[in-house]
Amino acid sequence: MNYEDLKAEETYMVLKKIVEKNAPASQIAGFIMGMRMKGETGEELYGLARCMREYSKKVEIKSKDEIIDICGTGGDYSNTFNISTTASFILSACDVCVAKHSSKAMTSTCGSADVLSKAGYSLNTELEKVKKSIEQENIGFLYAPLYHPMMKRIAKIRAQLGVITTFNIIGALANPVNITHRLMGVNKKELLMPTALAIQKTGIKRAIVVHSNDGLDEISVSDKTYGIIVENNRLKEIEIYPEDFGIERSQDIESIRVRGKKNGLKIMLDILNCKIPVNSPPVKIALANAGTGLYIMNKAKDLKEGYEIAREMLLKGKAFAKFSRWLDISNE
Repeated sequence: MNYEDLKAEETYMVLKKIVEKNAPASQIAGFIMGMRMKGETGEELYGLARCMREYSKKVEIKSKDEIIDICGTGGDYSNTFNISTTASFILSACDVCVAKHSSKAMTSTCGSADVLSKAGYSLNTELEKVKKSIEQENIGFLYAPLYHPMMKRIAKIRAQLGVITTFNIIGALANPVNITHRLMGVNKKELLMPTALAIQKTGIKRAIVVHSNDGLDEISVSDKTYGIIVENNRLKEIEIYPEDFGIERSQDIESIRVRGKKNGLKIMLDILNCKIPVNSPPVKIALANAGTGLYIMNKAKDLKEGYEIAREMLLKGKAFAKFSRWLDISNE
């Protein structure tokens, strides 16, 4: 209430007491809303994320040296199709290992978990099958509630509040897999630096935090995107333009919006199956985010090359093949 920032150890201890001491719902809600209204610092986010990950079910992928998570916090109220999910399958087709950690939608039409369950994926898929799909096909989906059982009560309170909270940010930071790289979108520009500072404290190899000028927690192909690269314990602010990918700016933003889970799944599958023109906004935004992932993983020298590699793999049918094999393994 006094707008005083907390140290990482303090937020760590607050969350530890919440999950261990069965704090009253009113106190939990008050803390969550107070943090959101004050505005989170990097220290606070890191302390909370460290505690959340400490209580999670760990998923060690020893056969992979480098693993990326590509996700957004949600809360941009744009109702776009699942861009990061679609980009994840494209990335995996480019020989990049992806551990996608996400949940159901809170403020959008459909989240990653919603669209993937609509495709036939069981959100209760066993940990060993998730590990198998990551190790064999370079792609795995981790349904967040399954790996953070201690957060179940907090999740219920968050759902009742019905607004984006601090836990949308730290949830994205608390992937139970030993990831080494990250492409993370935030729902407002003011969160770029605190989130980058929190990621920096985790000792990750290389990451980028983004927010687009047209309000997306993704990299936009219609406007510039603000970003902060985290590498070698340094932070570098950048701006990304559609032209950096070698493409023209898209004007038809409505074509990336969805009206429900069924529509969201159709757009994702149509992109992966090359049923949508490659120069259409939905395909371009998926490729731009996948291409940026390749750049962050040092698989491309710049964003343009990353986009071209992603485009080639998509057109060869590699991304849809990855999706199909991932679904088969998950449903074995």
